Amino acid sequence: MRKMAAFTATVCLLTRCISAGEVPEKLRFKEAGFSIAPLEERSKGPVQVLMMFLPASEGFAPNVNVQIQPFADGVDAYASLSRAQFKNAGLKVLSEKKRDGASVTFEYGGSLQGKSLHWYARAVK
Repeated sequence: MRKMAAFTATVCLLTRCISAGEVPEKLRFKEAGFSIAPLEERSKGPVQVLMMFLPASEGFAPNVNVQIQPFADGVDAYASLSRAQFKNAGLKVLSEKKRDGASVTFEYGGSLQGKSLHWYARAVK
């Protein structure tokens, strides 16, 4: 059985950030005055490799998350699974764009924990 991806109030981007054997570039935060080398993902299962947050307002902090999720099938199968998950969660797909057969971008919205929210998700094989 395929693993179901969990969608929360985040933007989920699925991609490999660092190829094995490459030296990662540092993430630079000029205003804060520091830089840091990203960690290398080593898990065989789903893993969240990056989380970024903007300041919170009205009890919510806009954010971007990068996840790596094992998925044996192609982008079309992943998009179909995602549409079903959005529907089951009561979320409405506002747009879906496929690019070059290797990625799909969703814009979707709905209510989560009593808040009206808007998401973007991009999946890259």
